[in-house]
Amino acid sequence: MSAAVFDQAQATDADLADIYDQFVADDSLPSPEWLTQLNLKRPRRNLCSLDAPTQFFKRVIDVVGATVLLLMLWPVMLLVAVAVKLTSPGPIIYSQVRVGLNLRERQRDRRQRVSGPPNGTERRQPGRDRRQEPSYGRLFTLYKFRTMLPDRTAGGRALTPEERLTPLGRFLRASSLDELPQLWNVLKGDMSLIGPRPLMVEYLPRYSPEQARRHEVRPGITGLAQVNGRNRLEWARRFELDVWYIDHWSLWLDAQILAQTVVRVLARKDTGFEPDFMGNDPVQSSIERG
Repeated sequence: MSAAVFDQAQATDADLADIYDQFVADDSLPSPEWLTQLNLKRPRRNLCSLDAPTQFFKRVIDVVGATVLLLMLWPVMLLVAVAVKLTSPGPIIYSQVRVGLNLRERQRDRRQRVSGPPNGTERRQPGRDRRQEPSYGRLFTLYKFRTMLPDRTAGGRALTPEERLTPLGRFLRASSLDELPQLWNVLKGDMSLIGPRPLMVEYLPRYSPEQARRHEVRPGITGLAQVNGRNRLEWARRFELDVWYIDHWSLWLDAQILAQTVVRVLARKDTGFEPDFMGNDPVQSSIERG
């Protein structure tokens, strides 16, 4: 029986943990206790396009750059924090979980056990299955100065994004000052100064395999897409630029992006609301067209 299970795994390239589930569910088969003795490790995609010396060099630049910018800009950040607090109710800092660099290691699956369960059945946490979790992208908390009001009024009426945006928030977004707290994300190692912008967790299952490559480097405060149209770009084009940046990374490229970012921030270009990414349209997506 064990040979048949291994033959099935090899023929279908299936995970042994999945085959074990089928084995347990089939009452006509013998007790599967022997299968719990196997060291079943769930493989994880560990994406990283930069070699170790390059990662280290880029990280050193990020830490030094973020430290210098924080020392230079802390009075501005203090003034913005006070202004946010005085002009509208709510917290000064807005935080949201985003997807960062994939650094997930192979982890021991909950189905691995030194000895089989006493009754031959598997014990699991209800509603938790690691096979359904994203296989790329380490989650982290992104910080920004708050620019919006709650999504509903005290009477329960839903507000549009335009209605929620405060006058100060409009200025902060136009000047990109709302992004300054992300320098702390850079120091923590969640982000880089330059890289693809970190996006929301719910976008993960909507990426094509090529688009998912954007997680091969740390996300950045600014990036190639941000200096080439930012929110005016279609999602497909943004992802193309993200992947192009990864494939052509160099210190000179980062320097060019940083210089263009300063120019665009001063000109206050392309600072409108970002539409939600709903998935790839095979007609409109230039990635899908090739």
